[in-house]
Amino acid sequence: MTTHMTKSVAILALSFCTSGAVSATPDFSVGIYGNATAGITDGKHERTGVHAHDPNKDYNLQGIEVGLMMRLNDYIEGFMNFNTFLNGEDELSSEKEEGFLKFKNIPLPGAVGTLEVRAGYFLNRVGTENNLHLHAWDYVNANLSTGLFLGEEGLRTEGAELSWVKEFESGVFSISGSYGKAIEHDHGHDDEHDDEHDDEEEGEEEHEEEHEGESQELAYFSHNLVTVRAQLHYNSTDFIHHRAGFSYAQGDNGFGRDTSLIGADYMVTWRENGLEAGGKEISAGVEVFQRDVEWVDEDDASVIGDTKQQSFAVKTSYAWNANWSVGARYEWVEGASDGEFSIDKYQRASLALTHSKQLNEDWASVTRVQYNHDKIGGDSSNNVYLQLGFSYGGSEVR
Repeated sequence: MTTHMTKSVAILALSFCTSGAVSATPDFSVGIYGNATAGITDGKHERTGVHAHDPNKDYNLQGIEVGLMMRLNDYIEGFMNFNTFLNGEDELSSEKEEGFLKFKNIPLPGAVGTLEVRAGYFLNRVGTENNLHLHAWDYVNANLSTGLFLGEEGLRTEGAELSWVKEFESGVFSISGSYGKAIEHDHGHDDEHDDEHDDEEEGEEEHEEEHEGESQELAYFSHNLVTVRAQLHYNSTDFIHHRAGFSYAQGDNGFGRDTSLIGADYMVTWRENGLEAGGKEISAGVEVFQRDVEWVDEDDASVIGDTKQQSFAVKTSYAWNANWSVGARYEWVEGASDGEFSIDKYQRASLALTHSKQLNEDWASVTRVQYNHDKIGGDSSNNVYLQLGFSYGGSEVR
């Protein structure tokens, strides 16, 4: 059903886009991005790395990303992205992260805005970070809510997305809705725990972590999935920009029941030079989620539950020129212990110093030093990371 719907939407959009003259010159380009980290911790990288591309060992290749961009004309675009990285077992892995066609600038009668359609498999527009690739993150690791609520590699759909976009004098408002099949990931939780433990206490701790990992994976979206994202960009003056968003997702989960998610976010940014490039910049924002997981006991199907979790994140950043910035982030994700569903409470405070440099028209580099203080359940850890990255090419099709 998803495949038929995707084809139908794509054919309708394509028939419109090719029905009249188009003016843009076709553009085919490649983007290449790389990120590697070195870090030290007094805890476990495996526990703090909740996203598949978070640092998970002392030295880590987070990813070499290759993006293929097609901008055929004013109406038709395409994008495909591949990522090669070192997994938790020090093995080189590759995966196709996105691949879609996009039809945009489809006018509606009465100048009430335009429509956009994406068809294929894509990162969903849920929250502020999920639809961003690794190289676009503001920190070394993903937001806790991205990894814990949306999946080890975020939330992706194979299906179609329809967006309504309305531009006005001081900004733009959009609503995007998608339907399809959630793309599941199975990175495993290191079943090779056959190393002999020196005492029973350590073995018991490993068992608790494995059970928590199973609860996390089963709570993720799978199979049929619906998402909605409404977003407003508004310039109250040339110097102050506001971004506000609302997100919703609902679909099947690994328990064979439903998971739903609702979220809201807001960020305000002041720029010294206003709409012009350069100058100092200050941003501050907040993001909240509530997730509702319906679960069933694996040993007794008559035992069911409905567990809610909340998350909260606040961020701020200051850039004193085009090259240097510092950012701070605090995150909290509520724990849960409800029958078959069990997840520890997570807290994280981050401080990151970032140096970005445009080397020439195509090449740029980024160097980031970051400190994290993580608290998971009753355990705390301190982590320091050095991240080196590079980028080549232009902007991605989003």
